[in-house]
Amino acid sequence: MNDKINTLNKIGLSNKQANVYLALLELGEAKITDIAKQANLKRPTVYLIIGELELLGLTSKIIKGKQKIYSAIHPKRISELLEFRKNQFQELLPDLLATYGLANRQPKIQMLEGPEGVKQAYREALNMLPKKNIEQLWISNASSFSERFSDIISEYIRTLNNFPKSKIREILFGKKPFSQYFGETKIKQRPNHKIKYINDKNFGGETDQLITENRIVFFSFSPRPFALIIESEELAKTQKCLFENIWDTL
Repeated sequence: MNDKINTLNKIGLSNKQANVYLALLELGEAKITDIAKQANLKRPTVYLIIGELELLGLTSKIIKGKQKIYSAIHPKRISELLEFRKNQFQELLPDLLATYGLANRQPKIQMLEGPEGVKQAYREALNMLPKKNIEQLWISNASSFSERFSDIISEYIRTLNNFPKSKIREILFGKKPFSQYFGETKIKQRPNHKIKYINDKNFGGETDQLITENRIVFFSFSPRPFALIIESEELAKTQKCLFENIWDTL
């Protein structure tokens, strides 16, 4: 009995609906009192369940004298019901797929606040460096970065040493020299790691920006540090075009 109930559960019947339907199959024709006894349910509950099964087309009712007599519809009706639901779903599927596609095109946005949040965002970027097909594009106020996150610079340099083939291009601005950052990274540049400098003291604020194929990360160092992560191929494509235009002029 439990196996039958479990199977009927899987195709959409509740425990009570399955119990009443199976009771009717076993009894043939029966009054509510007999159905309740067979299904081990209270009579008011059986009245409700019978009504639900009638709506599903799984039971029928006849009047004999003053008695209401119920019986189960042939089990093939369940197969027909499942086929009907399948067809209904197939009709709805294109709309569901369209809605799903629209949701997936929405950018995913995450805000990480405070120094620790910013460090977390930088470390996520470092974890991407070993991936061969991802190029990281940075537009960075390296002097502000050096002053505030020297420990991250050390981690960055160690990661570069471990993965020398990582693809990176950086556009740096801010006060020169860049002390730890510019000195150590510039000297140890690899073939796939290129750096250019914007010699304009009025360019940019205390910020950093990372662009990859499907992600942009905006870092702000002042007044309270935060990182804004946006996952969007379209936005990343636009930012990459802006980066390339700046890069070509330097």
